[in-house]
Amino acid sequence: MQTKHTKNSLDSTRVIVVGAGLAGLTAAYELAKDPGIDVLLLEARDRVGGRVLSRRINGHPIDLGGFLVFPWYRHYRGLCDELGLEDKLQRVPSVEVYFDLGDRKPINQRQLELDVSQLIPAAAKSIASALAAGSLDNPRLDHYRGRTIEACIDGWVDDDAESKKYKQLVDTLCQGYCYPPIAQYKAAFAMPIYPRTVLLGNAKKSDLFRHGSRTLPEALRAAFIDSGGQLTLGCEVTGFDGECLETSTGEYSADFFVFAQNADHKLMQDLVPRARRPLGYTRFATAVVKLNQKYQQGVKEWGAIFFSAQDTPHPQVLSMIDLQRLYASESLGQHYTVNIRLDKKQAIGEAEIIQAVNDVCLEGCDVVEVLDYELWLQTMPISEEHYVETVRALQGVGGCYFAGDYLGCPSMEVAVATGIDAAKAIRKSDRDELL
Repeated sequence: MQTKHTKNSLDSTRVIVVGAGLAGLTAAYELAKDPGIDVLLLEARDRVGGRVLSRRINGHPIDLGGFLVFPWYRHYRGLCDELGLEDKLQRVPSVEVYFDLGDRKPINQRQLELDVSQLIPAAAKSIASALAAGSLDNPRLDHYRGRTIEACIDGWVDDDAESKKYKQLVDTLCQGYCYPPIAQYKAAFAMPIYPRTVLLGNAKKSDLFRHGSRTLPEALRAAFIDSGGQLTLGCEVTGFDGECLETSTGEYSADFFVFAQNADHKLMQDLVPRARRPLGYTRFATAVVKLNQKYQQGVKEWGAIFFSAQDTPHPQVLSMIDLQRLYASESLGQHYTVNIRLDKKQAIGEAEIIQAVNDVCLEGCDVVEVLDYELWLQTMPISEEHYVETVRALQGVGGCYFAGDYLGCPSMEVAVATGIDAAKAIRKSDRDELL
């Protein structure tokens, strides 16, 4: 059956936003605040939020997706303030971050034995370069000339042995946060983050929502609907002819479109034909497990452990968070969130999760129960300069705009910022057409 988007007014401008992750929700909310714009938001899943997901475990909302709100999340925090959510944020507990470099003996950063005489000049070079690399949501694509983080470190650290150690540390951090390996991770989409963490604050100075990171997407959803926006869940977009969207629930036409789905969606391959290939994504599963005893009992005050990636064909745990420390709750004792890296062909279920976690446990420490998990087929984008340059050139062509964290340094901040950017561009274009 063919259906049409119902306008609020015969004179209103019609906009369809595809994808109700943070980028799409933000764009839809910003547009719906304008009484002259009629907005329809389409989402293939049965929920909003995209890669932001919270589930209740032992009475606590536990995050299975992005949750750290860094101090330099300017657009994200501005949106929280506008929606009255700032008082729902709380500081991440002050705990130690450790690194397991493959020997099951986690050490903190002070114990890494890095040569300070080598690292200080390298840090100065990298910060100076990153300060000129552009903004998080609109980085300068030519600044690093296509180099990866690995290639940049080789250029900044003179001593080969120190370079190797530093690359292992940075790679462990990146992959523990579900980003690609530094041999693939393009510096243009990573380095603008670096000076912000050094100068404005890292994870230890970050906040989280005490009721789960879904707090923001749910607030955006409510505010969007209160502003007269329309939301359709379970609606998969299957085609676009430049004027009309084909979907699993019918056909929809509009004056403007915002495409805020993942960059590897089939529709994006049709929308961005000049790109050499679609973007890839890392592939992780995030699970909440209970162990039979405290993990690494001999390591004091640890809150998170990052594990160096190993050359293995099996699913591998690359980071672990102590939920009892994170949420200060005795009921979460011996409960941990783990991020498990998968390759493109690997499936995962409870048995594979148990095996992956047991592989990083010392003898006598084992998984008792897998309480919940989520498979992220598209975890973090592996952004490429040519692809993003192509999308930038297409912004506004035929009334189509694009939003998503693949356009900049992948993060919740960039998802929100690009959603705001798309809404601003449509409002400007709409005003220009009326003149």
